[in-house]
Amino acid sequence: MGKINVAVFGSCVTRDVFNSKFNKDYKKYYECILTQNQTSIISLMSKPIPFVENKVDNINEYDTWNIRTEFTKEFLPLLIEKSPNIIILDFFADVHLGVLKLDSERYITNNRWKLWKTTYYKELKKNVLIIDMNIGEYLDIWIRNIEKFFEYIAENLPNTKVIINKFKFVDQYISNENSEIRQLSTSGKALKIDVELSNFLLDHLNNHVIDNYNIEYIDMTKKEYMSYEGHPWGPFYVHYTSDYYEDVLKELNNKIGVT
Repeated sequence: MGKINVAVFGSCVTRDVFNSKFNKDYKKYYECILTQNQTSIISLMSKPIPFVENKVDNINEYDTWNIRTEFTKEFLPLLIEKSPNIIILDFFADVHLGVLKLDSERYITNNRWKLWKTTYYKELKKNVLIIDMNIGEYLDIWIRNIEKFFEYIAENLPNTKVIINKFKFVDQYISNENSEIRQLSTSGKALKIDVELSNFLLDHLNNHVIDNYNIEYIDMTKKEYMSYEGHPWGPFYVHYTSDYYEDVLKELNNKIGVT
């Protein structure tokens, strides 16, 4: 059997499963051929935004790529071009970041790590839409756009399998000091969030897709994971101990019959 080509629409929750730092032998069976990182489904399915290169500044090359691909919405035509065997989705961006409404047809993810640093963002008239502050409005828009996404997949990629990665935000991390277990949301090491609410909203999005579309999912919510201070990207609500990444790959192997 040849390698399984994977596209990831989501975040490090999913992309790092296909990263040798976390699963050193994943390339034995998988090739991650396409990624759209930290992007809302609402943004993906809205109309492209003119990319003004000199306004998308003050960030590194990788972050510029992230923003450019979101402006152009190039993930969608690239899906057709590359025709992956599977697409794995996670909805981190929709729950944790939300979107900026540019006009009635254009949205972009409200990414504080990337977009906020740019001149483009600083000059932008802000119309922020965040799920935990605008639940009804956000869900209405999100549901319309997730429907558009699956219509696009059905029309253009009928043989591609779509899989949801059901994960949980965690609020405990292992410190470097005596391996003490501490709480992230009160540590000052990450933006304080309501972890319980975030997980409730995430479940709502996941369950909507699972209940309404003929897709499969990997359920990583049954086991309690933690973050840790020595994580390559630092302690965070979705930066887990190494067993998480290993477990996702095992679940995926089981789901698609890799032995």
